Amino acid sequence: MKKNVIAFIFLSICKLYSQVSEPGVLFRQVDSAKSDTAKVNAWIGLSDYYLNLGKYDSAVYYAKEAGELSRKAGFLKGEAKAMMFIGYAFNDDGKHDEAIEYYGKANVIYEKTGNRPGQAKCFRETGWVYFVTGNYPKALSNYMLGLKISQAAGLKDEEARCLNNMGLVYYNQNVPGKAKECFEKAIKLNTKTKNEAENARSYANLAKIFSAENDHAKALEYLRKAEEINIRVNNTGRLGFCYSLFADVYKAKGDYKTAVGYYEKSMKIKEDAKDAVGLSLLYLKIGDLYSSMNDLKKAKTYFEKGLVYCEKSGIADNLLLAYGDLAICNYDLGNYKIAYELHEKYKELTDSIYNEENSRQISELKTNFEVEKKEAEVKAAAKAEREKTEAITREEKEKQQLIIYGVVLLLMLVAVFAVFMYRRFKITQQQKRLIEIKERETAAQKHIIEEKNREILDSIRYARRIQSALITSEWYIEKSLKRMGK
Repeated sequence: MKKNVIAFIFLSICKLYSQVSEPGVLFRQVDSAKSDTAKVNAWIGLSDYYLNLGKYDSAVYYAKEAGELSRKAGFLKGEAKAMMFIGYAFNDDGKHDEAIEYYGKANVIYEKTGNRPGQAKCFRETGWVYFVTGNYPKALSNYMLGLKISQAAGLKDEEARCLNNMGLVYYNQNVPGKAKECFEKAIKLNTKTKNEAENARSYANLAKIFSAENDHAKALEYLRKAEEINIRVNNTGRLGFCYSLFADVYKAKGDYKTAVGYYEKSMKIKEDAKDAVGLSLLYLKIGDLYSSMNDLKKAKTYFEKGLVYCEKSGIADNLLLAYGDLAICNYDLGNYKIAYELHEKYKELTDSIYNEENSRQISELKTNFEVEKKEAEVKAAAKAEREKTEAITREEKEKQQLIIYGVVLLLMLVAVFAVFMYRRFKITQQQKRLIEIKERETAAQKHIIEEKNREILDSIRYARRIQSALITSEWYIEKSLKRMGK
């Protein structure tokens, strides 16, 4: 645990050091940017920087610079991102109508460019604005739209965020069963995607439910999980929220000393971050703690501080708590007129948040969502069945085509073979005829030669007979020569 805290402090110091030099670097990037895209990204970086410092006017100014340049350059992605940052700044500054307006502008661009993650995020951020202003039906409606897009596009992280926020709506509307279901679904998705930071948020939200059910052991178990993750990932904002929830649990257990310690830890983080929204709720919680300890003057001081921040942020639920707590505190202190005025404000705000129409709209939204979800499941099943049938039909068709192709190929081979055999037969016949002609020619030649030979032999024999008859025989010549020698 000590190692985690040391690591957390070290990372925080590093982050603070980097922030000191960051604006200078970004301004140099603006001046030296060789493309409009690079300049837009530098402007947005400056907007983000001043947003984290709580300098909302500066954040809006630089985001508008980025948006204007993006429009001129036709850089739609940069324009949408700039609109989102303007929305963030207005929301954090308590200008909720302006925040909704700019989230809507970003959403139009994301829809035009087919950017599903951007659309889902726009609906979620718009839902958050409606949530903090107490308009739960519109908050839930936007979260459901974001959830549907996330599920259709397979955006698991965004789906988990929407579920977390829907759980908060149900929790604030006192529907803990539905809230718990949403948080647990979010945890399953975050575990699957290994999104630790978002899981820490889900654990903390579940801890709130267990604390409300007086299951303090379970609440502390989930808070320790959230604390460990937030320290590891250096999420100071969420860590401050965890410490506040730790204090709530210990306060519920009656351990006021430990509760005060955790509230002070949370306050230090929120003051460093200039988190007006977080401080508004924290002051109310500390005031409630001192009220439980019967230190009403100290309680009143914190309630009044909380009210100032709540009125500035315009978060309806926190403002409701401030009016209620301060009314009771003033009543206990004998300030009946002030108590009555605060009670009237509390009653008026309660009617606007928790009226029957809101409850009916949320119920209808929930029913419609369940019906749409069921219809989607039925359509998905029908589509799967149709695709299966089409696949089987396609497979059969492919088999038939293969058979047809096979038969055609076989017939072609037979035809080629038949043509080949026919040509072979014709050549053989032609060769046979040529051989027969040659044989006849040869026989005729032989006959001619034989006739010629016979004529020649007959001539030779005839000449020999004539020669024999005309020439003196060798014996007679030899005998005459011998006689002449004597």
